[in-house]
Amino acid sequence: MEHAFDPGDPVLDLAAEAKGSPSSKTGASAAKWIPRNEQAKIDAIVNGTEQGRYYLIIGEKGTGKSSMLIEAMQKVDGEGVSMLEAHSDVEIFRIRLGRALDFEYHEGTSFRVCR
Repeated sequence: MEHAFDPGDPVLDLAAEAKGSPSSKTGASAAKWIPRNEQAKIDAIVNGTEQGRYYLIIGEKGTGKSSMLIEAMQKVDGEGVSMLEAHSDVEIFRIRLGRALDFEYHEGTSFRVCR
């Protein structure tokens, strides 16, 4: 499972590809990004400065939740971070969680770490 938290999270590659720019530690969208007050808090959570709590980020679609997380992840090159989008269907959520944590579930048996 440690492999899931290595630098270079696939979410960063997908975000850079969607924006048509290469990913970087300083943020691929730095020139187009309008900073929000909440970004400093998100950065502190993602880079490990803010510790000892769990955080749930909720909001309407299109309000910038994922964008702020991806921006913070780019600043640390995804090291120590794994991201997934939740889903109301438990089976889809289980699959997404397994992929995010580099995990494989097997019904009726113990789990296996993927490499």
